[in-house]
Amino acid sequence: MFLRKKIHYPRKHYRAWWWDYRFSKAYFVTINCRNRLPFFGSIAGEKFFPSAIGKLTEKEWIKTPQTRPDMHLTLGAYVVMPDHFHAIIHIGHNQYNQSDQQKVSPVAPQDAAVAPHCNAALQNPFLFPKAPIRSFGPQSKNLSAIIRGFKGTVTLNARKIDPAFAWQPRFYDRIIRNEKEYDALAWYIGNNVKNYDRHL
Repeated sequence: MFLRKKIHYPRKHYRAWWWDYRFSKAYFVTINCRNRLPFFGSIAGEKFFPSAIGKLTEKEWIKTPQTRPDMHLTLGAYVVMPDHFHAIIHIGHNQYNQSDQQKVSPVAPQDAAVAPHCNAALQNPFLFPKAPIRSFGPQSKNLSAIIRGFKGTVTLNARKIDPAFAWQPRFYDRIIRNEKEYDALAWYIGNNVKNYDRHL
């Protein structure tokens, strides 16, 4: 009798491992509900009808810059969908990101995680040089901290409405490299409700 040796696969990294997410930059994020359940509402006739949790989620996102004034956050386009949330957020120059980020390449396309259901056109590779390996210490006041705080506040209040509410454990992000990509992502977000049926 042979015993099968258990294989430990490396954990997938959803963040760009070489990038410091405290840097002043615009980021595209996607956060999904657990098991893609439609806690946030429904869509009919190309119009979104938010649930109480959907309204709560939008309200908490809008408050994000106020809850973290020291990070100089600016919100870009965002959209609450039945089972997920897309947004662009810009981290401004602040006391936590004074390190020199000019030495880091904008992003290597193969290292940028994009939600699988996003428009395939946004995943076409751009020709950028491979970024150098960088080493950073423990991070706070960064993109993950922002999303963690947002998800936590929504969860705390949403479970008063529906105890079953839960997010997926992680989130997807994309470091926005230039104005052209920013405009494409903003367009994608703005048309998400209209194109929802195409994602099903």
